[in-house]
Amino acid sequence: LPYSRQWLLLRSFAVVAAVRLTLLLLPFRFWKAGFLIRRKAPSAPQEHSASEIASAVTMASSCVPNATCLVQAIAAQFILARAGHPSRLHIGVAPSEPNAGLSLDAHAWLECGGQVLLGGPCTDRYRRLLTRDGSLE
Repeated sequence: LPYSRQWLLLRSFAVVAAVRLTLLLLPFRFWKAGFLIRRKAPSAPQEHSASEIASAVTMASSCVPNATCLVQAIAAQFILARAGHPSRLHIGVAPSEPNAGLSLDAHAWLECGGQVLLGGPCTDRYRRLLTRDGSLE
């Protein structure tokens, strides 16, 4: 892999691990208030595309225990914001499968440029409860 791609994977791993730990230790309201997203605009041009960043986060998440869809979406949104890519994170719920034993399934997904980057193509079945913009201020 080129050095820039290796560096992206390393950063993705660090951010996924940090988000996982942050969500474990701090109340959700810190993330909801933008604690993890708001950063200064990047000074350098965009080095990686949004899909490259999403791919790196997906790969890094396989090495972090319990890196759920929410952890991955928050981590990717953080990296995307730092790279100058505006994104939108959604959290939704849907009725669970009949034999699952639960009443609702929760899911988080991330959109960038009107397309779902993380969270799969089946987001239509979820009713959105929360949306968080990841654009820079």
